[in-house]
Amino acid sequence: MTQSSPFRDHAVIIGASIAGMCAAQALAPHFARVTLIERDTLSTAAEPRRGVPQGIQPHGILQRGRKELDALFPGLMDALRAQGAYEFDGSYQMARLTPQGWAPRYRDIGASAFACSRPLLEVTMRRLLLAQRSNVRILEGMRVQEPLHRREGEEVIVTGVRTDTQDPALREIEADVVVDATGRGTKTYKWMSQVGLPEPEEQRVDSKCNYATRHYRAPEEAKDWWWKGILIDSSPPHCSRAVSILSVEESRWIVTAIGTNGDYAPTDEQGWLDFVRSTRSPVVSELIAKATPLTDVVQNRTTINIWRKMQRYPGKLSGLLVLGDGVCCFNPSYGQGLTASALAAQELARLLEDARGPFDSRFLRSYYQAQAKFLEEGWAYSTTLDLRWSKTEGKRPPFFRLQLWGANILEAIAIHDKEMMRKVMPLLDFGANRRSFFTPRFLLRGYIGFLRYIFARPRLPSPQEFSAPLELLQRGSHDNATPAVAGTS
Repeated sequence: MTQSSPFRDHAVIIGASIAGMCAAQALAPHFARVTLIERDTLSTAAEPRRGVPQGIQPHGILQRGRKELDALFPGLMDALRAQGAYEFDGSYQMARLTPQGWAPRYRDIGASAFACSRPLLEVTMRRLLLAQRSNVRILEGMRVQEPLHRREGEEVIVTGVRTDTQDPALREIEADVVVDATGRGTKTYKWMSQVGLPEPEEQRVDSKCNYATRHYRAPEEAKDWWWKGILIDSSPPHCSRAVSILSVEESRWIVTAIGTNGDYAPTDEQGWLDFVRSTRSPVVSELIAKATPLTDVVQNRTTINIWRKMQRYPGKLSGLLVLGDGVCCFNPSYGQGLTASALAAQELARLLEDARGPFDSRFLRSYYQAQAKFLEEGWAYSTTLDLRWSKTEGKRPPFFRLQLWGANILEAIAIHDKEMMRKVMPLLDFGANRRSFFTPRFLLRGYIGFLRYIFARPRLPSPQEFSAPLELLQRGSHDNATPAVAGTS
């Protein structure tokens, strides 16, 4: 990436998270110095760290996210491949039991994904950032206590940060802008309240979902099997349990039990194994019996969708920008977080190409409004799926039952239609606008599919019809290894 002449002096980013590193890449061409402040001590190896409790959980990089991350960090995907990560087709190379049955395997419908562990992704991004940006530094093992600020009338202007370090030279760090990339646990809004600023409007949707994950060493013969991932989906409203396997580097499986609607997956070994066994297919339970456990079961319950509507923020605040999950975080089940962070940083970089003034409230409002345009699509996707459950806490939009019926019908039609599936897939990772569906061609295809759904009653193989799941999933043939091949196109 080329580095333009900076017109500002210093940017400080709180948190060397993925969002923080994306922000550093966006800011570095426009500042003489960029400093990331991270409370953890960072390892040079791909190891989980305390500040990322979700680090052991699966992190698939979807198609749009891969494109945006590779644009921010040139060479990232190649560097990950060199360490054992890989790209796979999320339709053709994944066995998925949907509520309708075993999904057909389609090639080239825009479902490509990238598989690696979160620690490998972080450490690789960090190496590239420091190698590509000589004006970026990371201060480790240091906490930011609060922003430094001054007042000009009703406006609060952030001028830097105060840290907890014993080094007098770093106790107060001045900056032209401070970026909060600390994620869900951000303390910025509490600080805003303390200095007399209004808190932003907030929207929450909580489906009472949790993850419980364990890493396994895959059996030796797994290298010849056709699939790279397995998903046994839940089936609203009756079955709230799901389980998945994601293959990652070093011949490991990340196996995740997912409970929704308050049906939480346990963390004790026997309880977790029983939960996995109780899902809609025995295949994952049978597969992990052949694998070697590498970790304990680790749980994550921070799955609430939260959107703080900073695009409508009424207060006057300058010099402080919140990026990533601190503004909008999604239920991690849908894999949108990495893409959202990369898009947020790209939007910041785009605005900085034209802006020459300070990070005042006008600039920040422009940024948050631009960000809200793509967040709206991700929010609609994630929350619509979560609001299907009876115990979900959150405001349901007008005519929600009608919207949900339409979404369920669309899914039932598209799963039998490769072209419709290709059109629907980009919704998952901010690659399409919902309104773009309403074209004559798509509506006609949907109408024909609806008639087929009503009169022909197309169906997929059910779990009961899949009588020998383990043997079929172990076959090396890519064309005859799944019960859903009847729908393969």
